[in-house]
Amino acid sequence: MDKTTKEVSMDFQSKTDELAGRMLAAIYKETKGDISRTAGMWVIGENMGLDRGRTENLAMSLVGEGLVEIKSLSGGLTLTEAGLSRVQAGGSAGTGSPDLGDFLPRIEAALESLGLGTKARRDLGADLATLRAQMGRSEPLAPVVEATLRAVKQTLESASADKQLLDALAGLVEAF
Repeated sequence: MDKTTKEVSMDFQSKTDELAGRMLAAIYKETKGDISRTAGMWVIGENMGLDRGRTENLAMSLVGEGLVEIKSLSGGLTLTEAGLSRVQAGGSAGTGSPDLGDFLPRIEAALESLGLGTKARRDLGADLATLRAQMGRSEPLAPVVEATLRAVKQTLESASADKQLLDALAGLVEAF
């Protein structure tokens, strides 16, 4: 069955948003969240497997959203306060997916304080391993990530986890 023009357009926009979210997360990682530090747009794009044209288009979309600023003609980008806030809140650019790589360490750091039983702790460990495996894929499988995030959310809610952690997780679940 052929896709309609609208479906193709929506698929393209979803992919663009996901890539922009990954680029924003990579800029955050390279600058260590410091808005005075510069990240290399071309290196980030290359590491994401993008050509220069696609890299530039994604960077300009982030600039257009007010999440990053261009600091040099050689492709230097810095986060804006809005971009920093978006990443720290667990969000991403556009409607794409947040970076799981920034979120998983927060859950792992909270494990000891959750007071989980043996079974729940083992299940949560397996869920986190599943999310890490999906991060290693060139294209994470959205249904797998979504189902796993929902399981993690249920476990954290039952353990009365920190509200900020739950809010960030809710944002991740919604994104998928």
